[in-house]
Amino acid sequence: MYFNEYISMKKISFLKDYLIDQSIIENRKMKEVVKFKHYFFHLDSDDIQASYETFQPFPVELKVFYEEIGFGYFYCNKERVNRIFDPMTLVQVNSSARNKELDTPININRLVFFETFDREYFSIQSEETYKGNEIYYKGKLVAESLEDFVYQYSQDRYYLKDIIKNCE
Repeated sequence: MYFNEYISMKKISFLKDYLIDQSIIENRKMKEVVKFKHYFFHLDSDDIQASYETFQPFPVELKVFYEEIGFGYFYCNKERVNRIFDPMTLVQVNSSARNKELDTPININRLVFFETFDREYFSIQSEETYKGNEIYYKGKLVAESLEDFVYQYSQDRYYLKDIIKNCE
């Protein structure tokens, strides 16, 4: 193991500015919230415990992301999903029952954690390298860490389109 559980994803800490809490939803209505560039929802430790226990090893960077940011959506609009799965969805999508639904290769050392466009999925390597947990699209390495993947995408809305185009 290269990282420990106390790492901080400093490069993407600005995403905390996009955290949505219940009072914002109640005061502004969800219709207004989805006008934000990105939006994320905080998770309680109880919300994420089952996913940690279900998948061993659990990707350290994803665990830190869940604890520091939560889960949520990038570049929100009606045409794109662009989401990092919440822990419950992570467990459901990565269960053996769902393998038939995905058009992405399944690898027992990776978890599908991100969905974009028309059912396009990205996966994260369970065990980390010295740079972090690698990110894959259709079995091809596209980022050396979750932090790099999220940072690049949050800075360039066409980042994922470029990855998908280059992997075809």
